[in-house]
Amino acid sequence: MMKLLTTRDAAGICGVTAMTIIRWCEEGRLRAYRTAGGHRRIRSEDLESFCRSTGIPLPDEALPAAPRVLCVDDEPAVLDLFRATIEGMPDGFEVATAADGFEAGRLVSTFRPGLVFLDLYMPGLDGYEVCRRIKGDRDTRGITVVAATGHASKKNVDRILECGAVRCLEKPVSPSLIEEVVREFLVPLVGSAAAARSGKGRVAVRRGRPATR
Repeated sequence: MMKLLTTRDAAGICGVTAMTIIRWCEEGRLRAYRTAGGHRRIRSEDLESFCRSTGIPLPDEALPAAPRVLCVDDEPAVLDLFRATIEGMPDGFEVATAADGFEAGRLVSTFRPGLVFLDLYMPGLDGYEVCRRIKGDRDTRGITVVAATGHASKKNVDRILECGAVRCLEKPVSPSLIEEVVREFLVPLVGSAAAARSGKGRVAVRRGRPATR
């Protein structure tokens, strides 16, 4: 899972000053981009590549961690089910929950999930718009979105898939199906993180067939 770093973050990882990081960026040695506010951001993958090429040792925590799961639904019982099921899996995933689309948007940016389970109909910002925003941002478009709804009509399913979701599950969603989806999309990323730590590269995520259950 890609993480975005500030120049201060990168400086702490590399054991240099923030000004040194800025100089490396200006010289074109370290890839970075500027936010709308003019601040530099460095992708963890670019910093890792730079450090390996220059011989700078990387602490384990600077490398990709096991992906996280964000569950978005306005029903507390549904969120409890998703959290209990995923936290009960042996892979040690971190789980965050959001009860509305606005909170989901905030957590997508700060929690940086690898997978989002997304309800379609919520007060305020609905799941369609949340999905469009995730997939419309270059920093979050790589996040896998799996919708879940009690209104799984063909129209609704087609609409959310067009927004960028990879599957649409019909509620009530069983714990076994939740585990199946997590294994399909996140377990390969766990292997990716482990491979990165051993210097063996990353494992591509296998995309599943969009379907309803």
